[in-house]
Amino acid sequence: MKKIRRDVRNGGTLHDKFEQLDNLLMERFDDARSGTSLKVVHNETIRMWVREIALKLLLNEQMFNASDSWIAKFKRRHNIVSRKIVKFTSQTVEDLATIKQKAEEFRAQVRSVIDDMPPNQVINSDQSSFNRMMTSGKKLSYKGEQKTLAHSENINGLTHSYTLQVAMTKEKILPKVFIVCQEITGDNFGPRVSEGLYSAPNLVMSCSKSGKCKKKHVLQFNNDVLKPSVSGQFA
Repeated sequence: MKKIRRDVRNGGTLHDKFEQLDNLLMERFDDARSGTSLKVVHNETIRMWVREIALKLLLNEQMFNASDSWIAKFKRRHNIVSRKIVKFTSQTVEDLATIKQKAEEFRAQVRSVIDDMPPNQVINSDQSSFNRMMTSGKKLSYKGEQKTLAHSENINGLTHSYTLQVAMTKEKILPKVFIVCQEITGDNFGPRVSEGLYSAPNLVMSCSKSGKCKKKHVLQFNNDVLKPSVSGQFA
């Protein structure tokens, strides 16, 4: 009878508390992986969460200490493994299906136009971004998951220090390269930066606060890279 009263006073038996701890931790893990969150979770994240939950359940360090072996068993119980992050995104998962559909529609539309054009008149251009911030390439997620995403509050920091854009036809790469650097002053290089800026005849340089291309950079790319390279080729 004393044991029952003690268990009631303490919020349940030790077995009950460990079951609650497991369930609450899984809720926290699933919430972190949801489409509106996509947080990066590691073993130390699990350890921090479970210690917070243990305190709320009145489990002291003598009863539970979130050891490496406990975390390993928890991951095995719930089929959780460390997986490579395939993409960082600032959008929710619900947005991705719509984006993919629009991309497929655009591809079909472009294909219908270019199939009958000469190869030297079809120009493909792409941008490459170079990272300013380092991040972990893996996170904890479920075994067998097809696509592992992660959320970041600062996508620019993860994906951009500068953007490089080149263009090519089926036959050749166009001679000029376009680069947009990250510049805190905005859309123009400061006097000190301009003095030491590297210059080359095949290099066109610009800048933005984020290091990403804006509408003005697209126009600059068309005027300074595309037009000089294809002048006279299109009737």
